Amino acid sequence: MIQLDVKTAFLYGNLDEEIYMEQPEGFVTQGREQEVCRLIKSIYGLKQASRVWNIKFNEFIILFGLTRSTADPCVYYRHLRRGEADEELTIFTLYVDDGLIISNLKAVLTEMMVFLSKEFEVRSLPADRFIGVDINRNRIQHIIHLSQPEYTKAVLERYGMSNCATHLVPADPSVKLTPQMCPQTEEEKQSMKAVPFMECIGSVMHLTHLTRPDIAYAVGQVSRYSQNPGQEHWKDLKRIMAYLRKTMNFGLLFGGTSGDLIGYCDADYAGDLGNRRSTSGAVFTLHNGPISWFSRRQSCVALSTTEFISAAEATKEAIWLNRILTELGVGELPVTLKCDNQGAIALIHDPVFHQRTKHIDVRFFFVRDAQAERKVNISYIETENQLADIFTKALATPRFEKLRTSLNICKL
Repeated sequence: MIQLDVKTAFLYGNLDEEIYMEQPEGFVTQGREQEVCRLIKSIYGLKQASRVWNIKFNEFIILFGLTRSTADPCVYYRHLRRGEADEELTIFTLYVDDGLIISNLKAVLTEMMVFLSKEFEVRSLPADRFIGVDINRNRIQHIIHLSQPEYTKAVLERYGMSNCATHLVPADPSVKLTPQMCPQTEEEKQSMKAVPFMECIGSVMHLTHLTRPDIAYAVGQVSRYSQNPGQEHWKDLKRIMAYLRKTMNFGLLFGGTSGDLIGYCDADYAGDLGNRRSTSGAVFTLHNGPISWFSRRQSCVALSTTEFISAAEATKEAIWLNRILTELGVGELPVTLKCDNQGAIALIHDPVFHQRTKHIDVRFFFVRDAQAERKVNISYIETENQLADIFTKALATPRFEKLRTSLNICKL
């Protein structure tokens, strides 16, 4: 596994279509104001540059024999047999002009490097860091740990939280954020203008999406007030950073022989005091570590705990994840999806209409078809073992730490 940094400049004329741009302000030729410039080279900063680069690189990488994933256009793969003994599995992931090559045959890594060097300026590095994520591997124990300690430290320094008192959990279970906490007077609004609230939200959200699912719920709650935050909202955001200071070296740990994709979905009920909407949470684990998760407010008000809005969202994610794994040769249906709502499970397995279920929107009933077609297998799990519980509500320290450990969010 190696990391690539690929850079190049190229003529756009090699592609099938052409792009034109308006004459730059201040450089318009008199008498030819209606004419445009033909773009012959992609330039960093233009809105077309990233698309042109992706088209160019996609055409070239396919010539090497890789197939572009239909589920994720930034993933390429090749799975074939070389001779009687060797079976090749090569995966290439692209993030702008950075790439990660993974193959079970070392010779393929060398072949691909030589191939890319013919067209691009390529810099190869050991795969110990990719897009800011530290990758620590222990080949003897067969484990991989992904973390962002340096980024976390930089965020804390940026917002003056490097030496703050720490917290054991990112969200206080005894505090509920409400719109009433937003600034009510002009003086309060002026004082909050000096607070880098939205900027800080973006910084911690980057951690949430990559290596720190344990702060997903807390970040989601405070981000709802990013347009008009109050002092209490800012206090809760600083609490998240105080928690990050205590767990700076925490990340995702993957290992073990079990390669089954397992999902967990859960929801609170009318947890948002502002509009009484519920929060859906789900997490999918592979090789004992989380690979996909979400904590988001539902798009409509749930009128009953029997509604399976969360299960429907998790089912869509399960189908998508299985598409990727199937292309890589390791997908298997049905995907196990664990839920602690027995009423919702009964409604999914036995599609009976009655007075309490007439109001449920038809768009959520596709989960029944997925269950019937064996795309997912929704089964019951005790609330005590429901890993998605950490994505739906603020938890007390013992419960939070137990779920965090079960999700393999830890330091190496």
